[in-house]
Amino acid sequence: MKREEGKRQLLLALWCLLTAAVMIGLCSRSSPIFPMNDWDDTNCFFTVGKAMFNGRVTYRDIYEQKGVLLYFLYGLAWLISHRSFLGGYVLETLCFAAFLRTAAETARKLGVLRGFCLLIPCLGAVLCSSYSFFLGGCAEEIALPFLYPALHVFLTTGEDRGWLPRPQQIVLLGAMAGCVLWIKYTLLGLYVGYVLFIAILLSARRDFAALGNAAGLFLLGVLLATLPWLLYFGANGAVGDWFGVYFYDNMSCYSGVDPELGLLRFLRDSIGHAILWNGRTSLLIALGALVFLLGRRPLPVKAGLLLLYLCATLLPFIGGTAFDYYGYAYAAMAVPGILAVSRLLERGIEALSRRAALPRIAALLLCLCLLAGGGVFARRHSVNSFFSAYRPEDLWFSRFAADIAESEDQSLLSYGALDHGLYTVTGYVPQTRFFCHLNLNKPELEEEQDRYIREQETEFVLLAKELKPLVLEYYEVVDSAESFDEFESFPMSYYLLRRK
Repeated sequence: MKREEGKRQLLLALWCLLTAAVMIGLCSRSSPIFPMNDWDDTNCFFTVGKAMFNGRVTYRDIYEQKGVLLYFLYGLAWLISHRSFLGGYVLETLCFAAFLRTAAETARKLGVLRGFCLLIPCLGAVLCSSYSFFLGGCAEEIALPFLYPALHVFLTTGEDRGWLPRPQQIVLLGAMAGCVLWIKYTLLGLYVGYVLFIAILLSARRDFAALGNAAGLFLLGVLLATLPWLLYFGANGAVGDWFGVYFYDNMSCYSGVDPELGLLRFLRDSIGHAILWNGRTSLLIALGALVFLLGRRPLPVKAGLLLLYLCATLLPFIGGTAFDYYGYAYAAMAVPGILAVSRLLERGIEALSRRAALPRIAALLLCLCLLAGGGVFARRHSVNSFFSAYRPEDLWFSRFAADIAESEDQSLLSYGALDHGLYTVTGYVPQTRFFCHLNLNKPELEEEQDRYIREQETEFVLLAKELKPLVLEYYEVVDSAESFDEFESFPMSYYLLRRK
């Protein structure tokens, strides 16, 4: 019996992995079917992860403002492939497969696993082809398997436990929240909502001892997820750099909301944009919420789900910025909608099984057909589909990398622009702390980059958009390129300059 159960668990895990490999393979520019992931954000993560695995201490020696766990995971991706995003594709696939597998565990506990298994490709196709999935590899995507456990525990904890998770679950949730904290802390909305729900529930019952115990267990989990980074930064004398960059700079150096616009209007417009541009995901979220609210759970639990959704929706935008990929922070909330449809399918499967058992080969063919159909859907609706027609040699950074490879000194600086991929294809590990420009109002960043130019610290400089007089004073243009396609993600001109 245990052997059969183990076999079923393995098959389910492989099904989730296969679905993830197909959907990520069709929709992410990190996939081998695309010439390169040219998204500057993803390249920044890869470059910092690479530097981290080459002895550069994050934040102190190389400056970027996301969480250290994100860079560590991209460092692991760099170990797989030094000059391409093959490792990034593996990372994205494993993260999405882990999310799908946890969602399947939710379905199993709710008694709708067979129906859910049939819909796994549908869930994968909807999320990976959504507009907010963007070019692939964003922090929101990597955080997804760490985010979903909050919703999983909420949905599967019943009245028999007074809607309260078990102690070991609380520690696990704290650890998962800690992982999200060290990827991108504005993604913590689901955990903030769940913590508030438990706090309100126990406070209403005046069970303050249980509330204190739960808080302690949750913080223990957060500490367990934080301990490796305390040791890493402590050993390198960089705890101050860690907290200074990740918290202080993120909170003080973004432009924030335009006072004339106002926070409420900003949230309305940005969240409305995310909902409208991700219509299929939004419909699943709405369906799941509606079925949950019409169910038999008590009113406080129904309010709890809305609290989770509200916090998960608001928190990504609270800093006053809004990018298209922020909408992927809601991806986990699409699962209840799929579970609602799974319940209907489960009833149909039960009715059919009473008449005749479906042969295993027929079930396998049905699953493969659904996977193929989901793949076609994803390919058709992904914003990245056109990009697979290009070859690496068609792209500007391949030519620039060839120019750099001819030099004995291959040091490089991306000046006044984000990391557009040249660090990746050359394999160069930046030795300058401010290796690229970021979306921060930090005078030190621009001052230091100017100093690098005046002191000619690198042999090569990459410029985007336009030539800068300061750079031309110390460097000369050796190559240039225009955007390779009118639909390029960030159309601009690129210039490679060499030290005079």
